[in-house]
Amino acid sequence: MKQKNLLPFLALIGCAHAFAAQPSQWKHTVMVYFLGAAMDGNAAIGNLAADVDVPFSDIADKLEFGAMGYYRAEKDQLSFGLDVIYMGLGGTALNGLAEVDFDQWMVEGTAGWRATDVFEVFAGVRYNDVAAEIAGRGPRAMKLSKSQGWYDPIVGSRLWLPLSGKLSCLARGDIGGFGVGSDLTWQLGAYLRYATSQSSSLLLGYRYLDIDYEDGAGASRFVYNVTIQGPALGFSWQF
Repeated sequence: MKQKNLLPFLALIGCAHAFAAQPSQWKHTVMVYFLGAAMDGNAAIGNLAADVDVPFSDIADKLEFGAMGYYRAEKDQLSFGLDVIYMGLGGTALNGLAEVDFDQWMVEGTAGWRATDVFEVFAGVRYNDVAAEIAGRGPRAMKLSKSQGWYDPIVGSRLWLPLSGKLSCLARGDIGGFGVGSDLTWQLGAYLRYATSQSSSLLLGYRYLDIDYEDGAGASRFVYNVTIQGPALGFSWQF
């Protein structure tokens, strides 16, 4: 990512660090997780368009590389969160007549306010950086590539539901874009959390993210209308 694209997130991290200067009063959570992300939709570069369909059953073959991490700092009713996802996906399109390749960064920063013991509202920004390549097959096939980055403002909420002494449920949803970046983007997630100790937990859930983005015209046209969804498995530490 270009340095100027990182400035809002560096500011958010700096703000969170300033608030978290009192370690005895703040709680921190770090999580690493895997997202088995199936992808469906359509993409276009210039006049070359392709339907994208990477089902979950093909993730082991199509996922070139993936890395996901999450950080949260909270104190009383205030919280800050940073979620980072990188995925490199490759597959076929146009009934096998073309190859598609995506390298995608998603970096999301949020600030939240806990309205009750179990309900929180938040607002933030999600940055998407997509490097896409669509290449036809054959000696005269067209091949186009383009990188595009954009910001989506988002608003959303989280809900915690204790189920037993060690088991709880977390539901999260957000909506954004509003024409600032994407025309519309929204996300839903539901997770079961099992406390393995006082400071560590296992999480298992499902995540659904829809992105409807289009920019430019003619040779500079870029379309990324996709749904990314799949099961998520994570491990978190609190300190």
